[in-house]
Amino acid sequence: MGGPVRTMVVWCPDWPVVAAVRSGEVIDGPVAVMRANRVVAASASARAGGIRRGMRRREAQSRIGSVELIADDAGRDARWFEPVVAAIDRFTPLIEIVRPGLCQFATRGPSRYFGGDEAVVERIRDAVSSLGVGLQIGAGIRIGVADGPFAAALAARSLTAQESGHRIVAPDGSPTFLAEYPITALIVAGAERMGDARSHRRAGRLPDRHSVGSGSGSRDEVSELVDLLSRLGLSTLGSVAAITRTDMMARFGPVGVAAHRLCSGDDEAPLVPTPIPPDLAATIELDPPIDRVEAAAFVAKGLAEELHERLGHHGLACTRVRIEARTDTGVDIVRLWRHERAGAAGGLTAQGLADRVRWQLDGWLRRLADETHKASLDDQISLRADDTGSDAESDPGPDPTLQWNSRGRCIVRVTLSPDEVQPDRGRQLGLWGASGDGDDRAARVFTRLQGMLGPDAVQVPVLSGGRSVSEMVRLVPWGDDRREVLREGLEPSTDRPWPGQVPPPYPTIVHQPPLPADVRTVDGWPVVVSGRGLIDAMPAKLSISSSIMGSMGPSQRIETWAGPWPVEERWWDIQAARRHARIQVVTDAGKAYLLLVEGGQWWVEATYD
Repeated sequence: MGGPVRTMVVWCPDWPVVAAVRSGEVIDGPVAVMRANRVVAASASARAGGIRRGMRRREAQSRIGSVELIADDAGRDARWFEPVVAAIDRFTPLIEIVRPGLCQFATRGPSRYFGGDEAVVERIRDAVSSLGVGLQIGAGIRIGVADGPFAAALAARSLTAQESGHRIVAPDGSPTFLAEYPITALIVAGAERMGDARSHRRAGRLPDRHSVGSGSGSRDEVSELVDLLSRLGLSTLGSVAAITRTDMMARFGPVGVAAHRLCSGDDEAPLVPTPIPPDLAATIELDPPIDRVEAAAFVAKGLAEELHERLGHHGLACTRVRIEARTDTGVDIVRLWRHERAGAAGGLTAQGLADRVRWQLDGWLRRLADETHKASLDDQISLRADDTGSDAESDPGPDPTLQWNSRGRCIVRVTLSPDEVQPDRGRQLGLWGASGDGDDRAARVFTRLQGMLGPDAVQVPVLSGGRSVSEMVRLVPWGDDRREVLREGLEPSTDRPWPGQVPPPYPTIVHQPPLPADVRTVDGWPVVVSGRGLIDAMPAKLSISSSIMGSMGPSQRIETWAGPWPVEERWWDIQAARRHARIQVVTDAGKAYLLLVEGGQWWVEATYD
């Protein structure tokens, strides 16, 4: 193909923290962004206090008691990253967004136009710094330029907060630059080029392997390769590059060849790129135009499913998607999103496509709304200046990062097209083959219901963590990626130990809210569980109310029972602290219940079927 492409990587460290500050969720002080109960990003003041990525919540709070913990939100990060990409868009339109906070583009055209890599870097730094997006909250922006995205990403990551904000590797100097890096750089900066790695899982960006489901072991093949190479004494990228590619292929297979390419500075496109069949783009004309984020979510979901279905008919998976939109003033805006999983199966899923389209439309709509508001303020300033005869220089002028007419605030057309594809590596079918017509019909019905009633109208259960049966299962909208269910909020994970958890077999009916109950002895006295978790008498009678406000039903005789199992949760938090106990009972009617007592009141938490 002619060698690696000269690439510039713009990296904004601690971007989730910066986005949270810009959104107003936090004001000042040490901040840690949490996902799946682990730290995925931390502010500079939090890191100074000893908080690191991958720490558990309690460990982070033990380092800094006043640290503010906020939930990870990829939509928020993408929305606030849009102005940064728009500022870079003034110098080149072909920007690839790898993830919020990290983007890259080829430098050949901009460097020739502006007079070299150094000149482009200075212009981009000035443009981004002038936005006032709160980058000073994090570690600023870091820019790396080298031959190939992998070397450029390492060049950006090699900078410290005290060093200059950019590093430029000389042309044809990437192999020398990479030679001294430790082999772990394949995990740190090569995840986007070779697929997800164990470091992403440790940092909380991915759920643990057994919670993903069968077939997820291949997601760790990069980390397993790094561990094996380290045990063999190959501790640097240069030592791996010194081995012949034939030997790497014979010993480690395709993942070894991919690692050898990166270590050698030969980070280029495949020699035989997969051709993109025509007429794959999915387009929707919006009538009426959309100007709200909620409407953008429905548009994103429908377009993503349509494009994913077309790709599936051709046996392809999308690794770079092109999102185009037209405003009501006739201006076209374009963004590229990259997703490479060379070590995993396939490219973007339908949900992954929908997420990126929704994030991008969200960012565009908010910029349109902000610019419309600014334009109205400019009109008021102009009117006052005309009335009072003030100097026209008081008008602040338009925002240079906004590229379209300030009067437009709606999107009238959206097009989603694959810009780079690879052969789809397939999926594991069911025991008797592919999904049947019934599954397809149900999927169409679910999609229709969501379109009429909203995304929460159809929900499916997903296993989560927790002690009570109500915490162990979460309902998520149908069509959402179940592996990403822990993204929103500081939710527990299924792989954590949960002392006091309800033992299996689990009940099939969970009452939300729990039903009031009355548990008494043979003599009719209320059964009490002491503060030490001891029951004062044998339960003999059970009465259950049909609702919270309803009266108690007929008394049932308890044939057998087990427990109690006392639980004391969050004793360190006065507001969230709970102290309760559970017992299991079987009545003479053949019914089995899970009972909970808290504050002297009995409840039916669940029913065994």
